[in-house]
Amino acid sequence: MSDIKVTVIPNPVIANDLEGLPVVGPDGYIDNVDTVAAVVTANSAPPLRFYHDSFQMLVSSNMQLKFHIPSGFAGKYEVWINYRSGPNVETVLKPQLFEAGQWHSIYVSGLKDGAGQFEGYWSIWGGPAKAGIQRVLVKPPATFDDGYIIQRQLTGTAVSGSTVYLVWEITGQQITDVVTVGSDSKWTLTLNSGVVPGVFRIYEKLPGLIERISPSVVCVELAAPVLTSPVETAVMTEFKGTAAAGTTLVVVKASDHSFKLSERKVVGSNWSLPLRPDAPLSWEQLQIQLQFQIKGSQLRYSKPYTVQAFGLPVITHPASGSTLEMAATISGDRGVRGAVIEILQDGGGTLAWKAATPSWDVRLDLRPGPISLVPETVVNGVRFGRGVPRAFKIRPAQMGDVKVEIIDKSITFSGTGYPGATVVITVPGSPVTLPQPIVAADGKWEIKATDWPIGKHPASIVQKVSDNASGWIESLPYNFDINNLLPDVYAVSSTDDYQPTFSGKGFTGATVKIFNPGGGSLAAPEVVVENGEWLSKASQQWGPTLKREVHIKQFLDAHQSLNWVKHPVTIPPQAPTINLPVEDGLSPTFSGTCWSGAVVTVSFSDDATAYPATENAGIWTLRRPTEFDHDTAYTITVGQTVATQTSPVATESFTIRRPMITPVITHPSEGSNVGHELMIKGSGGMKGATMQVRDVVYDKNLSPAQVLSSDGDWEVPVRSLNLRSYGIEAHQSDKNRVSKSKRLNFNVVVLPPQITQPTAGGTLPRTGKLKGRGRPGARVQVWMVDATKPWLEDIVVRADGEWECEVTLPVGVKNIQARQSFEEGGKPHHSGFTEAVQYSVVPAAPFVETPVAGQLIGQRVVVSGFGVPGDTVTVKLGAAQASAAVMADRTWSVTLVLTQTGAIHSLEVTSALDEFESEAALRPVLLGSFLPSIDIPAAGRRVENPLLLAGRGRTGVGEAVSWYDPDQKWLADVPVTGNGWQGQAVKPLRVGGQWVRFSQTLAGGNEGSHSAWVVSPRFEVEPEISGKSDL
Repeated sequence: MSDIKVTVIPNPVIANDLEGLPVVGPDGYIDNVDTVAAVVTANSAPPLRFYHDSFQMLVSSNMQLKFHIPSGFAGKYEVWINYRSGPNVETVLKPQLFEAGQWHSIYVSGLKDGAGQFEGYWSIWGGPAKAGIQRVLVKPPATFDDGYIIQRQLTGTAVSGSTVYLVWEITGQQITDVVTVGSDSKWTLTLNSGVVPGVFRIYEKLPGLIERISPSVVCVELAAPVLTSPVETAVMTEFKGTAAAGTTLVVVKASDHSFKLSERKVVGSNWSLPLRPDAPLSWEQLQIQLQFQIKGSQLRYSKPYTVQAFGLPVITHPASGSTLEMAATISGDRGVRGAVIEILQDGGGTLAWKAATPSWDVRLDLRPGPISLVPETVVNGVRFGRGVPRAFKIRPAQMGDVKVEIIDKSITFSGTGYPGATVVITVPGSPVTLPQPIVAADGKWEIKATDWPIGKHPASIVQKVSDNASGWIESLPYNFDINNLLPDVYAVSSTDDYQPTFSGKGFTGATVKIFNPGGGSLAAPEVVVENGEWLSKASQQWGPTLKREVHIKQFLDAHQSLNWVKHPVTIPPQAPTINLPVEDGLSPTFSGTCWSGAVVTVSFSDDATAYPATENAGIWTLRRPTEFDHDTAYTITVGQTVATQTSPVATESFTIRRPMITPVITHPSEGSNVGHELMIKGSGGMKGATMQVRDVVYDKNLSPAQVLSSDGDWEVPVRSLNLRSYGIEAHQSDKNRVSKSKRLNFNVVVLPPQITQPTAGGTLPRTGKLKGRGRPGARVQVWMVDATKPWLEDIVVRADGEWECEVTLPVGVKNIQARQSFEEGGKPHHSGFTEAVQYSVVPAAPFVETPVAGQLIGQRVVVSGFGVPGDTVTVKLGAAQASAAVMADRTWSVTLVLTQTGAIHSLEVTSALDEFESEAALRPVLLGSFLPSIDIPAAGRRVENPLLLAGRGRTGVGEAVSWYDPDQKWLADVPVTGNGWQGQAVKPLRVGGQWVRFSQTLAGGNEGSHSAWVVSPRFEVEPEISGKSDL
């Protein structure tokens, strides 16, 4: 499919006589036009004219093509145009009608690069005239790169070999020289003097072709960046200057634009760029340029600038291989002012730095051992390469503060040094060879030796590290003396019990003496040091003491240690003891032991008061004035103060138990008769205690243990008691304590049963159920009052305690009573009689047959059913009521006339005999008070199947049913409107006399939701006779 698209540019409509012109079809084309490939027949008419048909046009892929029908012709003519490119011919304008005598334009898009021609035809005198030709060369149009004037220049692209220049949009004045576009299709034009930014166009021309002009472009002048630092020949460390905001900038070597001296960055009006640290430079003069791009313009370059590059720094002192102290100074040259000289460990990190001058020195703190140092220049945090490394030996610091500890004949040297160094102590003439330890990671070292001779010995100590070449780097020596004298005792300690024990370390074999201050008496027996340790217990109990001193020395032969070791002893008072009280009401007395003469303080967890206790010969006592709550957990805290020192506190948890209360049984009463199950009730209960009833005759529990939920009254059920006499007690238990009630006696007998149906003054139907409660398994008798024998016997009481019996009695007032008997141990036990129950036997509620529940009825309704002959049935609905006697065949029927509006109502139906009336039977019905009409078929009308039914009503939905069987629907869900209703019966009606019933739902109004049923007059259904016309 061709990519060429054409849009016809409309001209103003020119009125012409269109008679005789070809007919235009619905799509705008001539109905009788042959295909574009039709052969042009000989036709003397002139060809279609193009605007530039005498020249070849230089065009882009999208162009405007102008043509007109040759002069001398009037009216509309059919025109079509082909485009030929090499062997390919495409139709770009299908046959259309155009007006003669004016120029027409079409917009052509999608032309491919290269030479081509348009071939235009118009139809005259029965066929096409010869083709008009417009030759074109399709090339991309000349364009501006970006429209930015930078350094008075604009750049862009055009056809290679073409000549281009710029003109003003408004005046068309040429504003640049003319240049020929090179093989790279690029051009650069410099604005003439005095030309200011504005709207410009590009004129482009190839030899022998019509020139073309580009679309107008608004050209804006932008400022080129300027380098202000470094100035000419200055040392290059960073670059600064000015530029248009948003300029993308990078500094490059003028002789090699790929050699970047900075990072590329978008800068503001005042910019700075650091020198790249990885730029391989030496001390030399260098020409640089600014490579820049402004707001997406083409890359451009500034004028060259000459600057001074610098080389790598060098260490000049000390000489390579020198031995240095850990604090050393390194000096050198080739520094750059404004930069920083950093000294690095070769292959490692920075050790120190200093602001650079041409000659520089840096002070270092170094680690012992071999090291290789190298200098590096850093400018604004950017590194510019390292100089030549130089090797040195760093010796450890001179050691000092050697600690010498002599215990017995063992000597220990210790101190601090450089971690990882080897420590060497030299003692001239010593018979003991000392080990050479390695200083630990925490900087500490220790040397131990035994059999060290007594006396004064000169010594020296060094620490050394490896030079990694099978040699050592030693520190300067430190000289000191070893004095092996009888040492003072040390590590002295004492216990804090009331008779303290003293211990410590000393010289094995020496005697340690512990004196009271002044040396007049021993505080503890003297003791001989064994294996470097000694221990002696005070001669008597000290008790609580504050900073009491003892003075200690050790003695051996004629020697004694140099100093008295003074040891202060502080013995804090110990916690007093607590004896919890025995039960003594809610305010008991607490006691315990303490130090004689101590001040004892007591406090309780529920009370912020600190109570002073009474102390006597090491015993304290306290009775708090405020009572405690019973059965509540408390904590007692006791402390003592002696010799201005307060002891740790002693604590104990305790609970004060409440006094036990004796329960009292209040039910049943003494000597009373009770049933086999009863509720024992009483008073004097304690919340949380356990209450249990016991049989004191047989010494066993009659009830399970029951926890009381409150104080005061209580009750406990007992069940399954035997028929005998009982003596009971109530036992109340609380926390292993028990209180008992007085004994209570009662007799367990068979109690009279209960009659629960009928109730006194109540009713039962002629045939109904007597019901009651009794002892499970007992047998009940029912007696008519004043009768000489039971009316009903052997009614068994079920396991759930219920009994019942169905009876039939005539209507009237009845008076009954009951008793029960129960067999236990092979012997029957009889109860007394119940209270008499008088009730009435009444007729049963009548059975209502029609209407059925929920049936639709009208305002005149027949209610019928079944009852007992001789009873009178009454039907009521509101104020309307009617009565009828029950017939001998047990049926009854009542006609009720209603005045209520349509709705759901309940009929009340009762039976009565004399003054005795039954309960009401309720029958819900749907009353319809509105009466629709059945107009077709009319009364006496003779009709045939299928039957047409019609009538009148209110808005709703209706149905027509059989008059004798409402379940047989002849017409269902028929709409009822203001125009009435009608429909055809869905099934044929039986031949002969018929009636139809109709009812409908009601939408709105106050007559309920449904109408009453209406019945049509009688009509005759005749057999269908072929050929018989409708009446």
